[in-house]
Amino acid sequence: MERQDIYNSFEISTILKKVVQEVPLTVHEHETFNNWLQKDKKNKIFYENLKDDKNLANAIKEQFSTDTSFQFKLVERKIRQKRKIKFFRVAGVAAALVLSIGVGTWVYINNRDKEPQSTLTAFGTDVLPGSNKAIIKLSTGQSINLDNHQGILITDAGFSYTDGTSVANVANAESATLITPRGGQYQITLSDGTKVWLNANSSLQYPLAFKGKQREVRLKGEGYFEVTHNPANPFIVKTDLQQIKVLGTAFNLRAYSEVQFTTLIRGSVSVTLNHAGSPEVLKPGEQAIVQDHIILKQKTDVNDYVGWKDGNIIGSSVSLEVIGSDIENWYDVDFIYPRNFKNCEKAHININKNEKLSSVLKAIENNYGVKTEIRGKEVFIK
Repeated sequence: MERQDIYNSFEISTILKKVVQEVPLTVHEHETFNNWLQKDKKNKIFYENLKDDKNLANAIKEQFSTDTSFQFKLVERKIRQKRKIKFFRVAGVAAALVLSIGVGTWVYINNRDKEPQSTLTAFGTDVLPGSNKAIIKLSTGQSINLDNHQGILITDAGFSYTDGTSVANVANAESATLITPRGGQYQITLSDGTKVWLNANSSLQYPLAFKGKQREVRLKGEGYFEVTHNPANPFIVKTDLQQIKVLGTAFNLRAYSEVQFTTLIRGSVSVTLNHAGSPEVLKPGEQAIVQDHIILKQKTDVNDYVGWKDGNIIGSSVSLEVIGSDIENWYDVDFIYPRNFKNCEKAHININKNEKLSSVLKAIENNYGVKTEIRGKEVFIK
């Protein structure tokens, strides 16, 4: 029950950030926002204070008994610098306040009476895990903010959530791009029935209806694919370095950088460099690594590469820098390493993605022999 309360609170914080930055709300967000305003007079007072730059810092400050005095001073200084500018035009100040102090923390605390206010802060002493969030950009230029659902489906009428709720009509659009931010993930079912889970900080470009002799999509970041079998129309996934050809199979493609990993779960795929070379055919349990214009094939533990889809960050004998990049993407933080940092430790890591960042960092400290400190959205490694 408490986890649901936390989720509701930080959902409101996301909505409030969009309101003060004049970002359009979805129908679900409008309903959630109005219900929150009507639920408690304190909520309405807090919202009104957000529109008054003179009361903004004080309204937040009164709700906290934490050691964030430096953050408050920073916010107050920014507000003084912008005092002559209408509040709704100072999106940077509003965003800095929300991200540094955490409106979600205020909402959560004000709906609780059992624990002291200092038990949870969104940024500063701890960071909550990511969630289902993404946007769709249509070829027509329209952008759609997606609610915190499990995923979406492409239908004849447009998009709908997996529970059947309509998302949008996509008249005149031929293609779309699903984009997840850091701290977000999402799942989509394409028009042919193929399912794609998109990890944090990723994008998938696809047609709303597949035409021609092959089904082609383009990926940046990481995605897990369960491809609908259709021998007459092969499924092609392209990245900036390679293309993967499948008929009907399940595989994971990690393409965040110049080193890319294709890991086959079942079925069969062929991996080809974009510019030259013969394809490498994978069997289940095998992996193709694309680096420096070559393809290396090896056997691997597939759980290390698909665990993220099922709520875990997993790595067998991985370095801190490797597992750190996954943590950065999911918790939307940046690891700051000392100059000339070297850590030769390799560890087996299995992290529940629903844990707060502080719990994750304890595991990092125990396994890699380092110390960590959260400062806002940065994690300092010592």
